[in-house]
Amino acid sequence: MDCPTCSKSLQSERGMQQHHTKVHGDPLPNRTCSGCETEFYDPKARREFCESCNPNAGEHNGSWKEKREETTCKRCDETFEFHPSDKKGVYCPRCVEASSEFLGEPYYEVHEIERTKKSVSFAVEQ
Repeated sequence: MDCPTCSKSLQSERGMQQHHTKVHGDPLPNRTCSGCETEFYDPKARREFCESCNPNAGEHNGSWKEKREETTCKRCDETFEFHPSDKKGVYCPRCVEASSEFLGEPYYEVHEIERTKKSVSFAVEQ
């Protein structure tokens, strides 16, 4: 096998891959994408798709940093973006930061639970 970069002849494909990584600092592709058939390198050689085609990566992933949804603040009517893995956007960051009160709905109201009140009794020593 000949190295595609320097044409050095090596005895095995594995030897050529090791040579290329160590000498040229760039691993050779070891996988072929099932989506676009592009060759790519995967350190564990387990992935089926390249980054562009992976149905669970990038913009397809709900936790993707760049994915945002847009909504309007219930307090000031300002339009703002929020990350979909966060709670549903209700108040803009400026209103949240400026507020000195609880902005959400109490749990017992959201889930229609009857609120219980605690009674406090003190034992008096004699």
